[in-house]
Amino acid sequence: MIKPHYAFTNEGLRHYLPLFNMAGKNVLTVASSGDQILGCALEGARDITAFDYNEYALKWAGLKVAVAKSLPLHGFLDFYFDNPRGPIKKQQYDAVRDAVDPQFIPYWDEFVHNKIRKNRYTLGGYGGEPRADIANFNENNAYSEHGDYAELQKNLASTELKYVHMDVFDLPKLKRKYGAIFLSNIRSHVTEEVYDKFINTKFPKLIAKGGRAAVNHKHCYCSNEPQWTMDLDVEGLKKRGFSCREHEYEHDLHRCRVTEVARA
Repeated sequence: MIKPHYAFTNEGLRHYLPLFNMAGKNVLTVASSGDQILGCALEGARDITAFDYNEYALKWAGLKVAVAKSLPLHGFLDFYFDNPRGPIKKQQYDAVRDAVDPQFIPYWDEFVHNKIRKNRYTLGGYGGEPRADIANFNENNAYSEHGDYAELQKNLASTELKYVHMDVFDLPKLKRKYGAIFLSNIRSHVTEEVYDKFINTKFPKLIAKGGRAAVNHKHCYCSNEPQWTMDLDVEGLKKRGFSCREHEYEHDLHRCRVTEVARA
């Protein structure tokens, strides 16, 4: 059974990814819809490790990267928005298959040839009409613009990509430090107290010297809500010399906040 996943991000990646200065750095990001991977590649990440607890999110992200590598922007848009409620067309898949990470090819071969059909992916991603889907895609992703898409394709040609089926709490097993890390809204999908303890204890060993991490993303659907206070407990990080701050941005009809921690 295909587990629920994000077909496209609902975060304004174009608003906050550029703040993390990841050009030439190794990056760790949740795979999710794959838009985080493409956004990091656009920002010039040297190599990207994408992790996710949901194996189907990894497969989806791997396919999206292949589409971005293989097709011009109008082809990318046709792939996902021409028939967003229907199946992936064989001729479209054949055009990108060679760029799919080898570990995902067997799955997508079966999927496209109708051997996996009980639970189809929804290509549009947001559950609304295709026109609204495209509007959200454009609003959230810088690579939706022609110039940035061309830059993304150029960067993907030299960016090293790795996909890891892993829970967030197991990330220290990677035994590597990263210049930039993006955890999206994982905190809202797990026990907050357990997540906060992880961020303050085991997570810091993943951040390289001078590295920065977005450890939480949160939407606020009331534009008149008073100034936020940081609800993610980061006192342990502060005591260990990490700096912590929040970035806010306007997104559609609501405000969003990204919590950043950084190692000096």
